[in-house]
Amino acid sequence: MSKILQTLFILGFLALTMPQAFSQDTKQQNCSFCKLKAKGAEKCQKCLSSEKSICPLPGKASDYSNKSNREMCNKFKQGPYINTTVLENIIESNVPMALLDARSGKWDDKTRIPGAQSLNDKSTRDEVAKVIKTKDTLVVTYCSNVKCPASNRLYIHLKKLGYKNVLEYPFGIEEWLKAGNDIEMDAVSEEQSADKVKRTEVTVFEGEKHFKNIKQLTFGGENAEAYFSYNADQLIFQSKRNDLQCDAIFTMDVDGNNVKMVSSGKGTTTCSFIAPDYKSIIYASTHLGGDECPPKPDMSKGYVWALYKSFDIFSADPDGSNLVRLTDTPGYDAEGVYSPKGDRILFTSVRTGDLELFLMDPDGSNIEQLTDTPGYDGGAFFSFDGEWICWRASRPQGEELTDYTNLLNDGLIRPSKLEIYVMNLKDRKPIQLTSNGAANFGPYFHPSGNKVIFVSNMDDPQHRNFEMYMVDIKTKEIERLSYNPTFDGFPMFSHDGKKLVFASNRNNSRPHETNIFIADWVD
Repeated sequence: MSKILQTLFILGFLALTMPQAFSQDTKQQNCSFCKLKAKGAEKCQKCLSSEKSICPLPGKASDYSNKSNREMCNKFKQGPYINTTVLENIIESNVPMALLDARSGKWDDKTRIPGAQSLNDKSTRDEVAKVIKTKDTLVVTYCSNVKCPASNRLYIHLKKLGYKNVLEYPFGIEEWLKAGNDIEMDAVSEEQSADKVKRTEVTVFEGEKHFKNIKQLTFGGENAEAYFSYNADQLIFQSKRNDLQCDAIFTMDVDGNNVKMVSSGKGTTTCSFIAPDYKSIIYASTHLGGDECPPKPDMSKGYVWALYKSFDIFSADPDGSNLVRLTDTPGYDAEGVYSPKGDRILFTSVRTGDLELFLMDPDGSNIEQLTDTPGYDGGAFFSFDGEWICWRASRPQGEELTDYTNLLNDGLIRPSKLEIYVMNLKDRKPIQLTSNGAANFGPYFHPSGNKVIFVSNMDDPQHRNFEMYMVDIKTKEIERLSYNPTFDGFPMFSHDGKKLVFASNRNNSRPHETNIFIADWVD
């Protein structure tokens, strides 16, 4: 009830202040809307000394000396804006409005804040009239994020067409996701819908006899490392989509709906997992080392992975709230997964000076080292009964060991030679399953416990194409599973063995996309 009253108060205030708040005359700029003393309204502050009060970004009022801040401030000269809290309250209170996504062309990935429709500053008067019923309708425009100009352009366009009650939500769908809110896919035309169905129903390549009914779950961006919840009704994955500059952690239902961003949106993230009891999630993040994306690795040393020293493992509630740091030693801590019982976390750390595997309790205590051989040990997972682990490892010798050590000192690793290992947690004697000298990674146990699925470039002379394979733990015989001419990786079985989720470049609409797919598994 308090939210409804608050929203009605906001709307009532808007009704009184609209003529002033929406003035396009910079000589008459004022912040009537910003002065609203209600939760979620932005504080009115001075921006540029040559202008009267306008509504700059929160927290930016003290520094408009540089060009980027000045340009950001200028964006808000054209009218008042609201933040996430106000928009949430308006939507939850079912206040009549037209919520408009201003993105178009390649910037429009068809994701929407629930209830939003698509218009942009090129929309004709008739197109606008079909969406906004009257000139007095409350309208809110948004686009990707604060750097996206489309929402402000649409605001100006609508004002010129005579619409009176227009607001901008400049923080965009990116901030909406960061706040833990849902998004939905846009309603599309019959032609577009048919195209999406065509893309969703993915071709099974000749030779892929274990796959059936492959479905595409994500559409666009870089999506990878999708892992099932215990009952295989949810997925958690990392993604760089929309205008995100580095990976963030998302969850979604197993059918691809109900996508939510659950990481902070700061720094970069990797290696997420859902607790078996669904009460928490874990992932690795660099956000304590800075809000920005860390620098990309130096490729002058060849193809290398960055082992950011600021990576630590965190736990959080399923919606991303109540973030708790679990590791606090200097250097790389990441690649964490829960045990099937949820009583232990398996992870990789450089805390001993080398990349080794460790166990810890869910609160970060009771740490126990599992491996101690020079080389990279990482990407580990438990068997379904929790008695075994599988992982990827390098065992460099001679000059390769020197190269490995030098790169490790620079926070890098060369992943060109990795083999698959398993180990029983009772006797703790590593068993090497592959010995092909290729880049083998992404191992996961088959529910039977007798085989391990993994990814390798062993069959590509150029070592660029990665496919999925299965190795028998006893015989070490290897069967190729996928025959897609581009990347397939990060496979995981559901507990009942009926489903397989994986990331792939197959079925792309644009180059360099990686999407999440799910398939029925046929033994």
